[in-house]
Amino acid sequence: MMQEQVCDECPNIKFVTEEKVLEIEVEAGVADGYEIPFTAE
Repeated sequence: MMQEQVCDECPNIKFVTEEKVLEIEVEAGVADGYEIPFTAE
C-alpha cells in the first residue's frame, strides 16, 4: 500500500493499493513453503 495526498489544504491521506510484479529465481531443491523476504517493498 502506498499513501496518496487527499488534498493540498489538509494533511489527510488515504491508502491506495499498489500492484507490483517481482521476479525471483528459485533454486532447485528449495523446501515447500520457503519464504523469501522483500525488504523495502
